[in-house]
Amino acid sequence: MLVKNVGLIGLLVLLVQPQCSDAQRLKYNSPAELAGAAAVSPEAGRQILKGLFSKCAVYGEAARRAGEAALAGWEARHDGFLEENKRLKSELLRMASSPTATASQRSGIKNLFEVVVPQTVDAQLTALLTPIKLIEPAEAKASLCIDYAKSVQDGNWELEKNDPAVADFLKQSMRSRTK
Repeated sequence: MLVKNVGLIGLLVLLVQPQCSDAQRLKYNSPAELAGAAAVSPEAGRQILKGLFSKCAVYGEAARRAGEAALAGWEARHDGFLEENKRLKSELLRMASSPTATASQRSGIKNLFEVVVPQTVDAQLTALLTPIKLIEPAEAKASLCIDYAKSVQDGNWELEKNDPAVADFLKQSMRSRTK
């Protein structure tokens, strides 16, 4: 079983942090929190990047190409993490539908994936897009989008850099399945 106690899983609102070079290192207070983060973080990061570069694409061909390349590179570098993230999420959802799950566990997991993660992704996407919307002219918007893409390509949004505990958890989870 992924975790025995997911009662604190609602605390995972902090897990979908903006991926930036000065991101605060997260501290997990239990194995359940760490497992929950591993079931959320990589895919949420991808959703943020997809949303960002999708919005940036309207600011010109260079911004569109830069965003597409940055996202494709990030996805390629995180492929194993994303696959393991998907597996762990499925395991949590199966656990939530298990007859042994408490009402609190069911509710917490459902709330996490249906409310907390989508709202947190939207809030962080809004935070990234706000400076783009506020600057003028359009060339400056495109330039900021290209800067975001360069930041992704330069490794500033890497899971291993921004949340090494989750990256290590995912690596260990992958290794334990291949033994």
